[in-house]
Amino acid sequence: MPLEAVAEWLRQTFERWGLPERIRADNGRPWGNLGELPPPLVLWLWGLGCELIGNRPAHPQENGVVERFHGLIDQWGEPERCADWLAWGDRLAWVVQRQRELDPAINGKSRLSAYPDLEQTPRRYAGEEGEGWQIERVRVRLAQGRWRRQVDQVGRITLYHRPYSVGRAFAGREVWVRFDAASHTWVIEDESGEELRRYVAEAITRERILCFQVSHVKPHRRRPAQHNFPAHVVT
Repeated sequence: MPLEAVAEWLRQTFERWGLPERIRADNGRPWGNLGELPPPLVLWLWGLGCELIGNRPAHPQENGVVERFHGLIDQWGEPERCADWLAWGDRLAWVVQRQRELDPAINGKSRLSAYPDLEQTPRRYAGEEGEGWQIERVRVRLAQGRWRRQVDQVGRITLYHRPYSVGRAFAGREVWVRFDAASHTWVIEDESGEELRRYVAEAITRERILCFQVSHVKPHRRRPAQHNFPAHVVT
């Protein structure tokens, strides 16, 4: 599923249920491998004040409730009886409503009846990223990370597909990168923590993050869109 489509689905969900404090997702695209630099979608969520909880690779049991529901979708929805994708979409909406609002699940009550506070939206989402979206949240969160990079043979590393020079003397060596929120720069350090280079983080701006243009990939390097199930929103 394309990144923009995932973001639009999240916006619609936020409009209905409000902004969650945390979202749990797997490590597939567009959520990315959380061991690497945070992908554009994660930066966008940070700006909204939402944390991402990433499952460990090959550990679907960490999100067992949602994984189980994927099987129920086919059992209850009966996609083979739907005439087209529009009909399947309507059927999915019915399955979700039934599972949330009708079927007894907790002491004979539906999930919504057992947790009526779910209807309240203390963290409202207006449908667009206005004053509620803050680049400072992204900066603070980025400053908590540290990433390892291998210097190539001409003395460069890449951050969000942008080359940064470390120096030919470091070719083949490992370096570490951190984000300095105060100066809005990438800081490249050696194994001992000594600073080697510092560059302005030109990709980390409100405008680029909101249009998901943080990471620029050449057209021939783009991969076909992958279709993943949406993430599980944790309130």
